[in-house]
Amino acid sequence: MASILVVEDEEPVLATIGTVLKSDGHEVQLLSDCHEAYKIIQEETFDLIISDIKIGPINGLELLEQSKKLHPDTPVIMITAYATEKTREEVAALGAADFIEKAFRVDQLLEAVTKALTPTD
Repeated sequence: MASILVVEDEEPVLATIGTVLKSDGHEVQLLSDCHEAYKIIQEETFDLIISDIKIGPINGLELLEQSKKLHPDTPVIMITAYATEKTREEVAALGAADFIEKAFRVDQLLEAVTKALTPTD
């Protein structure tokens, strides 16, 4: 189906997202480091990027900003355990396709992925 990059520093969350997306038929690349993700998005194109906000050394918001500069049409879903209204506004202003709060349900994740991958006219 889709080529998806997932960036998450909590290994259990990263593994769960990977398992869910692979079982849904997607090709998934899993990374726990935003710096590594930044390098990869300079070289490769993905159908979707899913990233946590709080990751070092480059945080997820910086990764979102850079990915939108490099690949403006690639949707990005941001996830966080530290959701605030300010964060929601910032993520939306930077062009994220969606924002999911941890601990999310599998159906929430799959719904956000389907929505992000559905072309709009």
